[in-house]
Amino acid sequence: MLLVNVASGLKDSHGSGSSTSSSASLGLWRRLLHFRRDMSGMRASLGAAAFYFVCSISMNFLNKSVVSSFNFNYPYFIMVCQVRL
Repeated sequence: MLLVNVASGLKDSHGSGSSTSSSASLGLWRRLLHFRRDMSGMRASLGAAAFYFVCSISMNFLNKSVVSSFNFNYPYFIMVCQVRL
């Protein structure tokens, strides 16, 4: 849908040079800027989700290694320390 709008805006902007073609060109730029802003917000959301995923998985492996290798059988203490951070 967006590509169709962009293509029609490009056709209009290469017109006869009247005021309607310049207004169509402005509309095209506004649509492109709006689309770019939406994509940057989506990119930030996906980055935050990926960061949360990596942190939650790594905390599980850290807890397992601490409990296993150091024979530290106080998982609630580890959980409270991690929540405080």
